[in-house]
Amino acid sequence: MDAIYYFKNNWTEKDQDDLNFLKNELGYFAEPIKTNVIVDEYPKKDQESN
Repeated sequence: MDAIYYFKNNWTEKDQDDLNFLKNELGYFAEPIKTNVIVDEYPKKDQESN
């Protein structure tokens, strides 16, 4: 599985053009699949060792 997270505060028209090129010409991110996952940061009480 490959994944990428790209965050940019100020999305410009050039950024959108670059994204459209990646999608249309190269096929990247053409049909993204979004999956939500919840991960507990700390183990639950019943999972801790004594």
